[in-house]
Amino acid sequence: MTRLASILLASLVPVSVLGKVALTGVSEAGLDFGAGNFPGNNGGSFFAPNPAAIAHTLAKGANTIRLPFLWERVQPSAGGSFDATYLGFIDTVIKQVTSAGAKVILDPHNYARYVNRRWDSNQW
Repeated sequence: MTRLASILLASLVPVSVLGKVALTGVSEAGLDFGAGNFPGNNGGSFFAPNPAAIAHTLAKGANTIRLPFLWERVQPSAGGSFDATYLGFIDTVIKQVTSAGAKVILDPHNYARYVNRRWDSNQW
């Protein structure tokens, strides 16, 4: 009974007493779309984030944007060069968000896969 009473009492503590929420925001999905279509194209198999949508989100009080992307599009061939155009989409978001004083969480959305094939650490 004491444990239940403690849980109930804790639920009555106002949120303002607990402190400020550190990160609030959204996941700006789109660059991670079309995982079965490589290299893909912006506006077809994947979508670069919309700067106006990000600006709106930040204006509403968000201080964090999570940006999922696919590594296969950053580096189209394993061990090869980076794709400047795709990196440009990522860089644009980083510059926009950080210049507004917010944070970006970069999320390589691959789960240890590269072009739908699982890789282990020895293959990288």
